[in-house]
Amino acid sequence: MNLKRLTRLIVCALLGGCVILPEPVGQVPAVLEPEDWEGYWISSTEDDVVYAVVTDRQRGTLEMSGIEKEAPENGPPRARLERLEALVRVAGEVLLLSVPVEKEPGYVFFALKKEGDQVTLSFPDAKCVKALIEGGTLSGSERSPFTIALDRLDPVQAVSQAAPMGCNIFDWDKTVVFRRLRKQARHE
Repeated sequence: MNLKRLTRLIVCALLGGCVILPEPVGQVPAVLEPEDWEGYWISSTEDDVVYAVVTDRQRGTLEMSGIEKEAPENGPPRARLERLEALVRVAGEVLLLSVPVEKEPGYVFFALKKEGDQVTLSFPDAKCVKALIEGGTLSGSERSPFTIALDRLDPVQAVSQAAPMGCNIFDWDKTVVFRRLRKQARHE
């Protein structure tokens, strides 16, 4: 599992497009309690296991890691540790997760719901975001048929402006669910 590729692949494959921001989305960092976030998490597809650690509880920073199996052209397969830093922020009553994009500046983002040992990630609806850009509500451009780059995003404002257009900026019908398998014991 390559966390960076997984993030990009999930967004592009499920949505038919990626929405990228130049900076993390959300108004203020969420305060993360390590006992609520740390441990091993498995995706609803059971293909991916992620280990999460709170690296800065006041800034809402998570380090996520996983093992990537590489198949080099010459030689046996190898395992490689992949790590990335994600930011959890709050906008109104919504939690948002921002993850850096590989090979280009910016972040992909998700709305998230956390209930006990389950996290549900909802993806931006690329069609809704594109309609908001075309209507002049959001500022951004289409970089490719599968990538939309926004200049900035106020998620609370965007959600309220999308409703009269009959769309929702976050698509709760297209989600990925992670369940915590085991909590991390903190050694302080």
